[in-house]
Amino acid sequence: MAAVALALAAYWAGDFTDPQPDTINVSSTHGDNDHYQLRSSEQDGACTLSLGVIKGARQALSPDAACTGVNADVSTARWWQERPDGSVALLRSDGGLVAEFAVADGAAFESYNPVSPILVLLSEK
Repeated sequence: MAAVALALAAYWAGDFTDPQPDTINVSSTHGDNDHYQLRSSEQDGACTLSLGVIKGARQALSPDAACTGVNADVSTARWWQERPDGSVALLRSDGGLVAEFAVADGAAFESYNPVSPILVLLSEK
């Protein structure tokens, strides 16, 4: 029994620090859910939001060029932040809020901020 206790103590005493503890490869957590199609109730067409590296509580976000025509504010978003309640916030590089989305039907997110126009995010798999 003492040998087991010593082995466990040695294991837990080891240095297990990650050189970049707040950075993870997105493919390990999101799998195929790293691209979302954005649609607006006031504009025809769509654009793609691509998720990148996770950094702390946020994930890098890259709106494609077509997002300027769908919703100019969303084209300024640089971060995707998932919240404990399942909602998602899109944030500017300075952390300012661009839009907030709630889970709509399990397959999409629908904006509640801004109220208008209604924005929808659909997962592209």
